[in-house]
Amino acid sequence: MKKLQEKEDQQYELEVVQASEWGVFLSKLQGKGKGTYWEPEPAEDIMFSDFVKLLQAKQVKFMEYANAGKDVAGDNSIPEES
Repeated sequence: MKKLQEKEDQQYELEVVQASEWGVFLSKLQGKGKGTYWEPEPAEDIMFSDFVKLLQAKQVKFMEYANAGKDVAGDNSIPEES
């Protein structure tokens, strides 16, 4: 009986994952996924020298991969050389 319950749970979990994946796929097809976790908008490219300036000014913020695609607020200005 316990084995049957485990199989049911596995099947249910698989169906939930498949339904979620289909939802994401259909949203992308309809163009509803733009700017979301699944289809983030590309960021602006910056010159490596500007990145080094930000790094030296300790204005580079690191983010966990799980938080990718979320908005990050803050001052993103490039510090002036002195």
